[in-house]
Amino acid sequence: MSDSSLLLFEESPTVSGNNKDWLSHIKIGQRFDLELLSQRKIRCLCELLGYRAGKYASLWGQVLLFAPNPKLRY
Repeated sequence: MSDSSLLLFEESPTVSGNNKDWLSHIKIGQRFDLELLSQRKIRCLCELLGYRAGKYASLWGQVLLFAPNPKLRY
């Protein structure tokens, strides 16, 4: 996997259903955990490099740690 990845959300990670609200809590350069539950049950530690809000939120992030999600039961 490359150092920089494009991460796409097909569903809103918030109850409100608004990606823009969720993205307003993350600043450029901030590190955060990302769980891709609907794809491959993967968890990443990422650093946000940029984003574009819309129907689908597009995040440009640097993946710092990439592993199967230990919290999930398969």
